[in-house]
Amino acid sequence: MFAGETLANPCSLPRLRPPFHSVSLPPGSPLLAMNSFSTRLAILLSLLLMVLMIPVGLVLEHHQTETIDQEERAQVVMLAETLYSSLEVLMETGNGPLVRGWLEQLAGTQGIESIQIARRDGQLAFRDLDTLNRVNAHLKHQRFERTPTPSQPLRDVDAAAFQRAVRGERTAAISPDGHLSLVFPIMTKHDCLSCHGYEDNPVRGVLNLHLYRPDIQARIEAMRWNLWSMILGVSLVLGFAAWAVVRGTILLPLERVRDAMVMAGRGERTIVMPTGRGDEIGDLSRSFNKMQHDLKVKEEEARVLAVHAPEGIVTFDGEGRIRGFNPAAEKMFGYRAEAMAGHAIALLFADSLDNRPALNVLAQIATARPNEERIGMESLGRRADGSRFVMEWSLGEVGIDPEERWYIAMVLDATPRLERESNLRKISQAIEQTTDSVMITDRDGAIEYVNPAFEKLTGYTAREVLGKNPRLLKSGEHGDDYYRQMWETILAGEPFADVVVNRRKDGSLYYEQKTITPLKNDRGWVTHFVSTDRDVTEQKRLEEKLHFLASHDRLTGLPNRTLLHDRLRQALVHARRHNGHVAVMFLDLDRFKEVNDTLGHQAGDLLLVEVANRLQSGLRDGDTVTRIGGDEFVLVIEELSGTEVAEQVAEKLLKNLHHPIEFEEWSILPSGSLGIACFPEDGDSEEALIAKADEAMYLAKKMGRNRYQRYGK
Repeated sequence: MFAGETLANPCSLPRLRPPFHSVSLPPGSPLLAMNSFSTRLAILLSLLLMVLMIPVGLVLEHHQTETIDQEERAQVVMLAETLYSSLEVLMETGNGPLVRGWLEQLAGTQGIESIQIARRDGQLAFRDLDTLNRVNAHLKHQRFERTPTPSQPLRDVDAAAFQRAVRGERTAAISPDGHLSLVFPIMTKHDCLSCHGYEDNPVRGVLNLHLYRPDIQARIEAMRWNLWSMILGVSLVLGFAAWAVVRGTILLPLERVRDAMVMAGRGERTIVMPTGRGDEIGDLSRSFNKMQHDLKVKEEEARVLAVHAPEGIVTFDGEGRIRGFNPAAEKMFGYRAEAMAGHAIALLFADSLDNRPALNVLAQIATARPNEERIGMESLGRRADGSRFVMEWSLGEVGIDPEERWYIAMVLDATPRLERESNLRKISQAIEQTTDSVMITDRDGAIEYVNPAFEKLTGYTAREVLGKNPRLLKSGEHGDDYYRQMWETILAGEPFADVVVNRRKDGSLYYEQKTITPLKNDRGWVTHFVSTDRDVTEQKRLEEKLHFLASHDRLTGLPNRTLLHDRLRQALVHARRHNGHVAVMFLDLDRFKEVNDTLGHQAGDLLLVEVANRLQSGLRDGDTVTRIGGDEFVLVIEELSGTEVAEQVAEKLLKNLHHPIEFEEWSILPSGSLGIACFPEDGDSEEALIAKADEAMYLAKKMGRNRYQRYGK
């Protein structure tokens, strides 16, 4: 990120200003390798052309050799024909010794090695008298005479060539060393018949001529030298021409691309290659331009990230000299980037946390293997003002050249993190040690954490509940609508607070003051819920007891006057809705004051409690028995099918009541007077029904006690 930069602009990306075409490369650079490749390519093309020209040269050589051979054969034939003409003149003289002497004189002249004339039988002519005698016999007089010599066979002649000559065919042969051999038939002409008419054969004899022409081989060698010299020259010229074409169309563009890549590797991003070609080099140029564009974008992104990164970014070489400082590092350490150029990285270190010198940390980095994973550590940093702080380092090697290794360090001031961790430890300790139960769940309700107070309150261990749903604590005291409303509230991001009845692991119920607080992320989305619970079982029981005492009679436990009005109100609402009947009965005990005065309040209390029990046992669960004071009781009978049923209930109640109660040595026989008022016949309000029942009760007392009286009868 900071390679090649200057500290005056600490976050700039590396830039190399010279244009790529003016790059000066040292020996052994890629450019010289490219030139070497060009030379090798030129030689290769020349050799390839030479290899291709070899078959052509061989064909031309063969053709030229055949031409020279044919020319020499023609000259030999011409010479032979000249000699043959001269020989015919001499032969007409019939002077054999003259002919033989002429032939011997010719040998060794004009390259003639030997010249012989033979008869058809293979014997040399002009030696014996056989032919001479035949001629003289044919002429019938002794025209020709000579001294005979011994007959000799023809020497140095190819038998096949001789036989062809006997048949009238010529044979000429040239050896590679320049020796020529000519075997000619001597044909019988018309003039010959005057002397040799004794036989009818077109061939009179055979001329065997041997010549030596050393200039033939010299001509062939000269032809070969010239031919292959020309081929070599043409190959070199064509190879150079091909190399020039390849260099101009391929190598030079590749060199330009290579030079551009060298400059791009040094950080130059202004180079743009021409893209007019439609071949692979054009594709390569376009790919290079795209790479340049992408690198420029990436480097600009890296520069912007370095400038705006909240972390301090420091680069330094393998010797610990600072190369780059971003703004966050300036702010963190209090140094200007320009002032830090070339300074040792140790300037940023105080003693490390484990009291090792900071340079030991750098030594660890310097001896690290190339390309190994980042090194993370905590060290004690030192600001420009001398103050110290804990910093976190994350270091990594950037250079890939082992000879030029450099490092980039991401630095964070760990002070805020350490403070947060300290606060978190305090919060964690507070949650762990608080007496309130704490439970944390995810958005779906899966339990992720419970504190020890939760375990103590519920009887469940953390291991037993983690990953499970809090419904395992449901007591059944709350309906589905309750929980639905609770979830709607917390999923909407609103806290929920209420007293909830839950069930412990042992099955016992308990009350808890529950508060569920939604936790939200940075986007405001609910991700977790925190439930804090306080055991309020004892408080709830006390409240219920106080509430019970406020609405019930302390002695008998029956509902008092306050609860009477509530129950009667509900009964009337239900009766109106369903067109039902309700009976209100007012009961007053007979002679209760006498029991109190005679036997004492203890006997009176016993009597009241037993009367309450007997009244309750004589009614249904839905009916109500209340004590409104003294010895007065009011009963509410609901869902009656008719008013006559109320009188049947009253009669039953009085019978149940009229049984002795034993108190010490006394036997008390309770009785009561009971008045009845019915809804809707006798009234449609609480006050009216109670008043009329009271009025009917007084009427029953007047009529003799221990009886009931219906209002209006």
